[in-house]
Amino acid sequence: MKTFAAALLVSVAEGGPCLCIFDVDSTLISWSTHKKCPATQKWGTYEDDGYEKLRSEGSYRLDETFCNKCYMGAISAGSASESSGAERKDLADQLKKGGKLLTTKWNPSGCKNHGKSPLVTSCSDKPSAVPGIIKYYKDKEGIDIADADVHFFDDQPYNIVVFENTPYNAKQVSCGSTGGTTGGYDGGEGSKCGNSFEETNDSPGIKFCCSGKQVAPDTSAGATTQCGTPCHFPFTYSGKTYHACTSQDEVAPWCATKSTYDTTNWGYCHGATLGSNETVVV
Repeated sequence: MKTFAAALLVSVAEGGPCLCIFDVDSTLISWSTHKKCPATQKWGTYEDDGYEKLRSEGSYRLDETFCNKCYMGAISAGSASESSGAERKDLADQLKKGGKLLTTKWNPSGCKNHGKSPLVTSCSDKPSAVPGIIKYYKDKEGIDIADADVHFFDDQPYNIVVFENTPYNAKQVSCGSTGGTTGGYDGGEGSKCGNSFEETNDSPGIKFCCSGKQVAPDTSAGATTQCGTPCHFPFTYSGKTYHACTSQDEVAPWCATKSTYDTTNWGYCHGATLGSNETVVV
């Protein structure tokens, strides 16, 4: 494993300054158990229910990855347990040990970066927070981080697909041993181990968990799901017909892979511009 880490460090050392940005829940921390995810690291229990507090392998081993040479940031859709403070402190400590983090203070809630910290919470539109983090390091350190040297890590596919038309790199993590399309120890919510050591790498572009492996979306046949299954146009959803990818009832564009949507034959879109969401009642 040390050899693998050394190889990653070389690729960064030869380029300009880089930036590693992480989601929090099911990425830097695991919402499973140490028994299911033995590579995680215990550091306490939650007082309200006694649930294990677990650092992901990619969190406590950050100093062995390419991120060791990078500046650090976090973008969470949640609050990162603001009420207790202990989790926020531990998250900042892990990022600081693993790379270059200049502060342990967290920004006020929201995607708009206020220039006080690269640690962002209550932000669902995650790409919109990245320019503020880049600006923070420019203002504080005079560091110019190129867009192509930004690497974002998140366990949710919808938080990755929204990076498709940006200049940043984005990777779905917590793929687990089976992964599926959503990632995790067994492909289900509540069982994700968080980012692994191997997943915390500087591979370029957009990557997803599909059947437990990191894959790039296949766009050779036109619009596909994140795992390469062709979209079916038109398709019917909730009594309406769609002729393009839509964000209806989702936070990112998606399509069905059969003529009529059901809970299994759909995925997030790649290879096509999001449609106007105009529909035809059927």
